[in-house]
This record gives sequence, structure tokens and C-alpha cells, in this order.
Amino acid sequence: MYIVTFYSYRGGVGRTTALVNVGFDLARRGWKVLLVDFDLESPGLTYFPRLRGSHPGIVEYVTAYRERGESPDVRDYLYPVEIDGQKDRLWVMPAGGDTDVESDPAYWEALAGIDWQELYDRQDGYLFFEDTRAQWEQLAPDFVLIDTHAGITPALGISTRQLPDAVVHMYNSRHGGIGGLDEMYSRISDEKQTRGKSIEQYHVAIGVVEADDEEASCHEDWDAAIPFSHRLLLEKQVIVVSNADSRLAKAYCRLTNRLIAANNVLIAANFAQDRDGALLLLRKLLADPSMVIGGLALSSDYSDALDQIIDVFSDDAAILAQAACCLYGAARYGRALEVLDRALDLRPDSPELLWQRASYRRRLNWPGAVKDLLKLLDECDPQKRGWSPPAEQDRLRSVFDPWVAVDWRFDLPTKLRDGASVHVSDYSESRLSFPGIDPYVASAVSQLRQLSREDYEGAKRKPAVAALSSDAQAILFGERPPDDPHTLIEARNTLIGARKWKEAVDLLTPRFQQSDNWSLEDSLCLFMAWWGLEDEKELQTHGKKVRDQFAHRGTNNVSELQMLALVYWKTGSPDLAEKILDLADEKVTALSRARLFSYCRLAEVSGTQYHADSADMRQLFRGAAIPPPFLGKEPSGR
Repeated sequence: MYIVTFYSYRGGVGRTTALVNVGFDLARRGWKVLLVDFDLESPGLTYFPRLRGSHPGIVEYVTAYRERGESPDVRDYLYPVEIDGQKDRLWVMPAGGDTDVESDPAYWEALAGIDWQELYDRQDGYLFFEDTRAQWEQLAPDFVLIDTHAGITPALGISTRQLPDAVVHMYNSRHGGIGGLDEMYSRISDEKQTRGKSIEQYHVAIGVVEADDEEASCHEDWDAAIPFSHRLLLEKQVIVVSNADSRLAKAYCRLTNRLIAANNVLIAANFAQDRDGALLLLRKLLADPSMVIGGLALSSDYSDALDQIIDVFSDDAAILAQAACCLYGAARYGRALEVLDRALDLRPDSPELLWQRASYRRRLNWPGAVKDLLKLLDECDPQKRGWSPPAEQDRLRSVFDPWVAVDWRFDLPTKLRDGASVHVSDYSESRLSFPGIDPYVASAVSQLRQLSREDYEGAKRKPAVAALSSDAQAILFGERPPDDPHTLIEARNTLIGARKWKEAVDLLTPRFQQSDNWSLEDSLCLFMAWWGLEDEKELQTHGKKVRDQFAHRGTNNVSELQMLALVYWKTGSPDLAEKILDLADEKVTALSRARLFSYCRLAEVSGTQYHADSADMRQLFRGAAIPPPFLGKEPSGR
């Protein structure tokens, strides 16, 4: 049982609506949920049409205890709510009184008769509510969501400090009250010192106008942001049921996901009933694979949970592919390939899965990579699949990284196409990108070039390659760079990603000869190309130009700063290199919730991977033999 209290210092911000929508979202996913209305001064749960009911609740429950001196049976003060034809998932413990409690004088008389101070001082109120918590637990809910009154009230400590495992602070910038929210945050934090109870605290912005860039940016570091909606002002709606695909419903679902993932709830969850829960845990492990390496009790718990997911979802290729990513990142290579084999047994024609297995096999120097890559090219035949190359590229991008432009920690795709795997550039061959070329085709050709010259040449005859334009084929096989200036950036990244150093130098050098106004991005990429060619003279000459350019123009881009640290180290300034890397790492601390573009990998990476690369760089600066990732040479022992 995980108890979460929803609190706001100001009233009218949408706190109760958020609680109800999260509760319904949890119940629809298969969790058992109890909603408790502890906003006794302004009860709101029973005003929602789907929750309406006239039933004794908190006020009658507390009154009965004060009169009898013993805890009543809590089951007499709650009722079930039907959801998706079932009445065993969602329960309500109302504030009490009639449905329209505002016009019920008996309720207000009973509430006025409760002296909360006396309850605690003379009637063992603390033990009474501990017993209440124990009775809730006997009902076996997965979540208890408590709605509490805004501001500061005599009974507030019960719902915000004694009962909950977590408190969700809700704030609307238009209503003010951030000072009160900070005060409550401090009070709850003090519980760890006074009673040793640690309560998780989350912050949610309500009524965010996403078109207001300044306001949206102010809430980037909050745990969730609920957009402004006129619809919520008109009536009490359960938007996750009535309009589940809306932007507003998805925002509530992100908050739901945050609570599901909190405090290792997932480890004890029944993965068989909750695919979203399994996906959330997999994403948590993908961000930090060390959690399943072993050696610690917690690592063992996560490792067991991962094995449970693999067993329960043995017929789900998408989940198996992501589980394989977790295992590969934890250096459990044999198990990773075993799980990926199972996924391919289910979806033998999946380019995504073939690409993933080929990448692993190539990096581990295990047999079968060439066979997978050739089959991948066969499966990407446009005529066989009925796709044109540009459309295929767009489709694959959406499958590869389904959390583009959203908060990837909490936002799950509502639908993940069967057979698709989530791209994790940290643990597999980076994709190549060029307009009009299927990223899988580009990556397959690049890997074949390293593995088999004969099959690399034979790839030109594959329909998936033959269907490309002559310019696209020329770039793919390094025969000549494109002249179109709109494709230069893509071509530059493609060539360096494929480690075609000479072609990259041929592409970029004319730009420096024709203009003094070249970009720092191009400068860094040309430096990488000279490094790849191992031309120390040109590397040093160009490195000094990069340093001059940085000194003259500067940059706040953390990915450029990370690469600049390598430039300074390589050109003989290790102390400055460390300082630049320190600056970059400090900036990423505030951005680590988002994925970042890494020049070192020519791909998007998580904040965790960014810091891991920085740690490797520091070892490199101190003499360790750890080549930068863009060179394609794996550090020893990895």
C-alpha cells in the first residue's frame, strides 16, 4: 500500500480534479485504489458524477471513535465505484454527509464538534489513525490517494505528515502561494528528523499555458505540469476516461507514472497485470544498468524484478527487446542475447530487432552479425514492405525514440508497435541519419563495411539500397559528398558516425577555406575527423584554431563544452580541459532529466550516460587508455 496526499496551499487550483484523474488512471491499469476525502471543510470527491454517493465517511468515522473510544470498522465508511464494469478496483471514503454536503446541516454540526487537539491530547488520536492505516492495509489497496484541505488547518498534520508515504504539492502560478508551499515542504521534511519518517515530496504545476515559453521553462524541473484547460472550469470531469488521448489526459498519466515509479513500488508490483509498470521499471534500469549488475541487496531485487518481467512477458517482443538492453548495459551479454533471440523468434522480420542483435554481436565479436544485417536489408526492401524511403524514415524515428520532445522519465507511449525495440544508443551501434535513407539501412551498410568487404559491396545490390537516390547511395558508400547545403550537417554527422574520416575531412575542409565564419560544430567535427585519421600535425594545427574560436565566441552548449574539453587535453592543456569539463557537468546537473545530443557519440544520450562519458574523459586525462566513443574503440574490460 502506497499512501499519497494531494496538497495545495491555495484552493481552486485543480488539486481534487488531479487526484480523481490519477485515481481512475491507476484503476483502469489494474491497480486497486482507495480515494479518501480529507478536505472536510470543502469536500469535493462526491461532486464528480462518477463518484456520487450519499454515504457516511471521515466525519462520521471520527465521531464514532470519539463516542465509543474504539476504532469503528473502516469498511462501513467507504463504498465501491464501478469502472470498466468492475467494482473491485476503485473505492471511495468520502468526507461524509449527503451527496450535496453543502446543504447538510448534520454534517457541519458533526464536523464542528470534532476537537482535533483534544483528540490527540486525550483520546489517543495518533494511535487511532495508525489503526486506520492498518485497516486500510487489510483491504489490500495498491494506492490510497488522500485529498486534503488547502492552506493550514488543525487536522492538516494527519493527512500530510502522519499517514502518507508521499505528498504531491500542487501550485498554480496565477494563484500565488509559493511561499506557503515552501513552508509545508519544510514541515514535511522535518518528519525525518523528529520521527525518522521519510516522506517523498513531488511538485506539480497546474494550469500551465504551454504557448507561454517563459512559463513552460519555469516548470521544466517540476515532477509534472498540467496544462490549462477551460473544460475543467465547466464541470467535474474524469478526463482520462472521457478523452484519454487528449493532451490534458496525458499530463495526468505522466503524474500517474511518476507515482507508480516512486519508492520501488514496482518491485512489489504484479507485472502480469500491469504492462505500463513493467515498461516504467525497464526505463529506470536503462537509465542506470548498474542496478541489475548485482553485489548489493537492492541490485538483487532489481535483477529479480527484471527476470520476472522477462518470464511474464515472454511473448511480448517489445518488452523483451528493452529487457535485453538492460542486460547488455549491465554487461550480462549472454543473457541479453538469449532474451533478444526470444524476441526475434516472435518477430523474425523486425528490422529493429535484427539491427539490435547485429549491433550486440558485432561489439562482442560473436558470430551471426553479418547474417542479421543482410536479413535486415532484405526486410527493409520498400516493395516488400510497401514503404517509400522517406516515409519509412519518419516511421522508424517515431518507433526508435518514442519519447522525443516529452519528459522521457514519466511519459509512456500509449501504444508501442509490436516488435519494436527502444533505441538505446549507449549500448548499441549508433544509427546513421541522412534524408531519404532508412536509418537501419545506413547502419547496416556501415557495420557490413567493418565486418565483411564482400558483403559490403554486395549490399549495393540489395533492393533496399538500390531504391535509394544516386546522391543517397553516393553518401552511403562514401563515393562523394552531397553539394546541397541543406544536407551538409546530416552528411557531416553521417560520415563521422560511420568513421569515414577522410570523406569527412574532404567535406568540411573547403568550408574553412571559403569562409572565416565557420561554426563551432563544424570545427569540432573536423577535429574529430583528424583524430580519426591519426594525423597528429593537422590535429594540433586545427585544435589551436578551435581553441581560438572558442576563446573569441564562447559557448553554453554542454555537448560542445564536453568535446572542447577533449580538444584542450589533446592540444596540451589538461588543467583547462578539467575546468571546461567541470563547467559542462555542472550545467548538465540541471538538465539531466532530458536527453542531450552528444558529440562524443554523435547521438542523443541520457544525463546518466553523459556523466559516465565525462568520468571516462577524466580518466583519459590522467593517463588511462580510454579512447573517446566516437573513435569506435571500446575501452578495455567493457
